[in-house]
Amino acid sequence: MTTAEIAINYFPSNCSPILAVVCNVSTLTNIAAALDGKKVTEKYVTVGGAVKNPVTLRVPVGISLQELMDAAGGPTCDCKYIIGGPCMGRVVDTLDIPVTKTTGGLLAIPKDHPLLERKSPKLNLQLIMSVCCQCSMCTQMCPRNALGLNVQPHKAMRSLASGGDLLGEFNGIFSCCNCGLCTYYACNFGLKPSQVMQTLKSAIASKGVRPRMQKVPVQYRSPHQLIVYEPLLYLPQNKLQQSEFPFPCMRE
Repeated sequence: MTTAEIAINYFPSNCSPILAVVCNVSTLTNIAAALDGKKVTEKYVTVGGAVKNPVTLRVPVGISLQELMDAAGGPTCDCKYIIGGPCMGRVVDTLDIPVTKTTGGLLAIPKDHPLLERKSPKLNLQLIMSVCCQCSMCTQMCPRNALGLNVQPHKAMRSLASGGDLLGEFNGIFSCCNCGLCTYYACNFGLKPSQVMQTLKSAIASKGVRPRMQKVPVQYRSPHQLIVYEPLLYLPQNKLQQSEFPFPCMRE
């Protein structure tokens, strides 16, 4: 919106002359409450996926996730759970976990759902070596790459599979935000480019390499790069009709 250049790995609040802060709605409402002298002790959490009654609840911080699942009627089958969203959330086996200030969602996912395999931390190098055709779709669909941050997951895939040196510029590895779009949407072969990026990021950091400040020109997506969001919206579904997972309602 400002058309200003932001240095890689720096926040807008640190980059003169912008000095801007990007906040979500929840943060802004909590700031308003704090200015009124009110303590923030509650959170809005959406419970969805394979549950009987998907719902968004306002709950106190510290309540267990099990109580949220009970409020949604419980799971409809044998499930694992994702705290957060289907792309960036983490998988857990138990609901004996408290709601924190960062908890925004709870998804019940059937144990045979392919999404859970995609979120498994295991990487099959043999599969990457034999299947990845370097189509570069993961890079072409990457939002960070479209911004000019030089995030190139296809080169990371090639580097890990070959066991050679890092291909491309390491600042591109550090600029990956692990949104998961390449893994859950772009790759036609069901590979995990985002996890490869995180693996390389950890390996580089362990060697003492740090991102360097670098300004990049602002770029904008062309129409053919825009994401069709419907497939992402229904990632938690397991071969069920859309009507069986209605949009959650608000309940306090």
